[in-house]
Amino acid sequence: MMRRGNTSQEVIRVCPVCLQSTLSIQTSFLTFIAPSTYICSNCEYKGPIYAEVPVDDYANLVNEKEEFIGQEIVNVDNP
Repeated sequence: MMRRGNTSQEVIRVCPVCLQSTLSIQTSFLTFIAPSTYICSNCEYKGPIYAEVPVDDYANLVNEKEEFIGQEIVNVDNP
């Protein structure tokens, strides 16, 4: 796994869909062959990909997501 920047910083694994830290690893006897599968208990995401976010930046990320969702969506295709 590659990380950019300061590698001594603590990180938290979050769901790539809902950005919540509710991931768990699905156990399987094939984990030594296939990548681990992560499951989000919040949005039911299931896959091998997760996001790593520095613990210090996690609160800002969640706030930015809430602000983005709260913005009005404008459809430019229909006048």
